[in-house]
Order: sequence, then C-alpha cells, then structure tokens
Amino acid sequence: MENLDPSRLSLPKLSLRHWQFIFATKDLSKIRPFEVSRK
Repeated sequence: MENLDPSRLSLPKLSLRHWQFIFATKDLSKIRPFEVSRK
C-alpha cells in the first residue's frame, strides 16, 4: 500500500514539474542572450 501513499505520488509529480521548470528557465536564458545579441 506504500505505492498508493499520496505523499509518495506527489513527490514524483513535484519533481517532474520542478525539472520542467528548470529546463524551461534554461531554454529562456539561452534564447534571451541570442535575442539581445541580435538586437
């Protein structure tokens, strides 16, 4: 029944969202300098 524990299920979901946010911010940080250099 440990797998059905909501706290255990919420941790992976939060980590996935956290990683997605990190990757999104990294992409934005990479795109921003390019846009600035173009201008």
